[in-house]
Amino acid sequence: MTDIEFSIIPDSDQDGEVIRRLVEDFRAKSQINVHVHGMTWGEAWPVLLTTASQGKGPDVSHIGSTWVSSLVIMNALRPFSAMEVAATGGAQAFVAPA
Repeated sequence: MTDIEFSIIPDSDQDGEVIRRLVEDFRAKSQINVHVHGMTWGEAWPVLLTTASQGKGPDVSHIGSTWVSSLVIMNALRPFSAMEVAATGGAQAFVAPA
């Protein structure tokens, strides 16, 4: 079974519970283990900057929308290929963006 790392920034305990349920559903459908790492909003930006500058980090991260441009400039983001999306259950396996 494949393992991936997923960093999240929950706003409340309720958010964390929703993510846990979604991850369990995703794991059951995709046979991919997801290791969730929670961060606070106060620590997330410095952590993401550090990992981006080192060229490593989680496979998937929940980030602040205003951070996208900076992370793109640092070449820290990349889109999933169609093959990667298909291998994880297709677009319907993902939560729709806000």
